[in-house]
Amino acid sequence: MDLPKVRIQVCGRLAVEVDGRRVEAQLPGRQGRLLLTYLVLHQHDPVTRGQLVDALWPTDPRVAPGAPRS
Repeated sequence: MDLPKVRIQVCGRLAVEVDGRRVEAQLPGRQGRLLLTYLVLHQHDPVTRGQLVDALWPTDPRVAPGAPRS
């Protein structure tokens, strides 16, 4: 089985190509693009759920500053 050829550009405007076809418009909104970019940039590191939450929602207005996160 041949794997698809994937190209991801994260500098400048995000571009994602699969077998030469642009597919970034299929990502679910801004956070989908941020998530993909974060995972691409950290592809060689294990990423925890907490790191993803911090990357996608860097501030949580429901939590008082300095309060521990659950």
